[in-house]
Amino acid sequence: MKLRSETKLKYGLILTKKEKIYLEYLEKPIRDILKIHGENLINFQDVQIKYHEDLHTILIKDIPFLGLSDEEETIAEYIIYNIDHTGKLNVTPEEVAEKYSCDSKDVENIINMIYEFFAEQIRNFTYGDVADSFVPDAVIDDDLNVRITQAPLTSNEIVNDALKKRNETILRILFILVEVNRSFLIGKRKFPRRISMKNISNILDLSRSTVTRAIKNKYISTPRGIFPLSIFFGRKVHPAILKIAISEILKENPHATDNVIVEELRKMGIDVARRTVCKYRNMVSNQEV
Repeated sequence: MKLRSETKLKYGLILTKKEKIYLEYLEKPIRDILKIHGENLINFQDVQIKYHEDLHTILIKDIPFLGLSDEEETIAEYIIYNIDHTGKLNVTPEEVAEKYSCDSKDVENIINMIYEFFAEQIRNFTYGDVADSFVPDAVIDDDLNVRITQAPLTSNEIVNDALKKRNETILRILFILVEVNRSFLIGKRKFPRRISMKNISNILDLSRSTVTRAIKNKYISTPRGIFPLSIFFGRKVHPAILKIAISEILKENPHATDNVIVEELRKMGIDVARRTVCKYRNMVSNQEV
């Protein structure tokens, strides 16, 4: 039997104060919750990540997502290591081109690709004048076990209940993520398989707004790297991923039809319509001209 509060959340009826607090905490990433509670991050040494130490590690580990050649990956690594703690690139395309004896326009393309594809990571793993630490909202280990990063309990029972429900909701979503993306997480698939908000809300019997809140601004540490949770959900494929994948297919088969590209993308874990392939194929072709 469905609880009255769950029914109200699902159909957007008037919420009680307790339900509003639950939704408020559901939407917050763990790092914001810890700040609100004044929690010392020393207690989270096993999961916290230092921004200045790990921005480069995170991006280097995710370079294969860009679909670059070996030579381009070497250039991309150099570029990434020259992104400072504020997110600024400390070398010019001309300097990189001179170092690697290549065209500065090619370097610009790699720089744009890095800043487009890794925009959210760069934004969230850099800081201003004051260094900070980052704590992922959940961890999927090498055995694909899921662990939620939990904030300590408070003296407020309503807040404690909201934290408990927040963790339970996110955990239910992550179990589905692992089931759908097992091949990606163990390295057998290049790109993650995205799960539509409609499907996951139906499976969990939650409203889309509740699922959206649970995913929003959350980060997850996985065997493949650290990602925004949002990369696994929704209908739309990240434009950078789609352009990279289509470019790869066309390099192997320049005369591939849109339908052939659709099938090749599905093998990679990317499901898009033929008209979408046509749109991005034209973008890729225009960039290469």
